[in-house]
Amino acid sequence: MNDKRMKDALEAIARRDVPENTNLMPRIAVQLERKSPMTTLRARPFVAILIALLILLTLSGVVYAIGRSLGYIPGIGIVDQSTPIRVLAEPVSQTRDGITITVSDVVLTSSKTVVVYTVDNIPQEKLSRDVAVPGCGSKPEEHTLLTTSENLIPKDLGYEMSGWGAGYKVRHIFAPLPADINDAVLIIPCIEGSLQGTLPENWELPLQFIPAPPDMTVVPVVEVTPSQEPTGREPTETEKIVETEKGFILIGTFNSRPAAGRASHGFFHLPHFHRRGRSGCNL
Repeated sequence: MNDKRMKDALEAIARRDVPENTNLMPRIAVQLERKSPMTTLRARPFVAILIALLILLTLSGVVYAIGRSLGYIPGIGIVDQSTPIRVLAEPVSQTRDGITITVSDVVLTSSKTVVVYTVDNIPQEKLSRDVAVPGCGSKPEEHTLLTTSENLIPKDLGYEMSGWGAGYKVRHIFAPLPADINDAVLIIPCIEGSLQGTLPENWELPLQFIPAPPDMTVVPVVEVTPSQEPTGREPTETEKIVETEKGFILIGTFNSRPAAGRASHGFFHLPHFHRRGRSGCNL
C-alpha cells in the first residue's frame, strides 16, 4: 500500500467517529485553561527549582525568612541596609599612555567599602609571561590602596578579579570608612601583571561619595536558619538565598572531614542557578 492509499484509509476510519462538521476548539480551549500543576512546572523550571529547594529546607529542619536588614546589590554583594549606604557620586576615569582605568562603582556600608574598577587597553607585550619574572602586584607595596585626606587607610579585605585579552575588572573590598568621610583616593601602584617600569605607575583616582539614591537596586535576601543546632556533620549549609533577574544565588558554608580526621571549614558562593536550569557565573 503506497503512502496516498494509507493516508486515505486512515482518514476514512477517522470520519466514522468524528463527523466533518465537528468543532473541537471549545473543548481544546477549556483544556488549555485548565493547566495542571505539572504543566506549569514544565513551562517554568525555575519555579520547580525553588519549590524543590524549599521542600529540602523544610525536610532539613530549617526555617527561612526574608532578611529585613540584609540586601544584595548586583556587582557589589551582600550589604547591611540597617545603616545608611553611600555610593560613588559619578564614575571616575583616567587615561595614560593609552591605558584607561575607570572606577565605575563604590558602595560604602557600616561593614565594608566595595570599589569596582576596570583597566583596559593594556599592551600584551608589556605583560610578564615568565614565572621567573613576576609581574606587578606580587609584592605588598604594589597592592591597591584606599586613602583619605585624614591619612586614614582602611584595611584591605581582599579582592576578586576577572580578565580579558586587553584588560581586567576588579572588585576590591576594604574596611568601612567613617560616616563623616565623603571623599577618598584610590591608589593603584601599577598595572597588574605588567613588567616593572614598562607601563604608567602610581595611579591616583579621586572619589566622591553621596547618599545612595532611593531607587537604588537592592534585592531582598532570604536568610536560612537551622531550627536546631547543627551537628557539624552536614556537608553543606545554605545560609542565604538571593533571587536576581538571571536566577538564584546560594551562599553558605561547607564542612569536610579528610581521612586524617581533621575537619575543614569553608565558604561557598554559587553565583547563579539560571531560570532555565543552567549554572553560571556573574559578578
